[in-house]
Amino acid sequence: IVFEERSIADVVQSVKDSVVIVRKEVVNFNESRFVGAGSGVVYREDDEAYYVITNAHVVNGGDKFNIGFTELQQYPAELLGFDNDADIATLKILKSDITNGEKLAVAKLGNPKDLFVGETVLAVGNALGYGQSVTKGIVSAVDRDLGGRKNAAYRLIQTDAAINPGNSGGALVNAAGEVVGINTVKIASTEVEGVGFAIPISAGEHIAEAIREKGYFPRSFLGVTVRNLDLNALLQNNYPLGVYVQQVVPNGPAAKAGIQSGDLILKIGDTE
Repeated sequence: IVFEERSIADVVQSVKDSVVIVRKEVVNFNESRFVGAGSGVVYREDDEAYYVITNAHVVNGGDKFNIGFTELQQYPAELLGFDNDADIATLKILKSDITNGEKLAVAKLGNPKDLFVGETVLAVGNALGYGQSVTKGIVSAVDRDLGGRKNAAYRLIQTDAAINPGNSGGALVNAAGEVVGINTVKIASTEVEGVGFAIPISAGEHIAEAIREKGYFPRSFLGVTVRNLDLNALLQNNYPLGVYVQQVVPNGPAAKAGIQSGDLILKIGDTE
């Protein structure tokens, strides 16, 4: 892999205007109350607005949202939607709402497929609510599956760069100054040190864009419960190689297509 590795100070300077604080408030009887803050990354802009990707768990339970670089420098943001399973949300901030001549900057996005174990990375975000901070580490693993995550559209990047409360939704940045991941979770235990995880930016951007366009992340749904048959079952019943349908969801896509319990799915399109 060939890229220009920059100094840590240069990398931080190149991403600092792309990583923002995301503040969450709840509204009761027309009164707003601050309930938490995380981080976000500006990943897109158009003539009207900037668009920020963050974690769904950062915005969950909130009624009002603000984005800025410090606690005193906040601008109203609109929540366009979120997906809990993917843990991705998309926020919109109008350029007309940004005062004092300030500008957000769209982050340069990298390709997580180019990551390798041992590569230097930085975690940039609103750690502990103190404002923007930076920690340094390496890529500990790629394509990590934590298990128990529903309908996940990606596997995670593991890093030992410190990811603290408030870092959620912030940027994992490589030494070329490219955002390669969205920091999402750490394993918090007295027995564990330096185990944090980030969503690959390629998957995160894809999901955030779907949310920006539709207000939600559309998912494919076949509507069947299936199992693989072992070789003996195939030979004894003279079945071709396929996937056995145990149950069909009533009125689901498979049911409407005529698939029934006991069928074997042999291929989808031309793919066996």
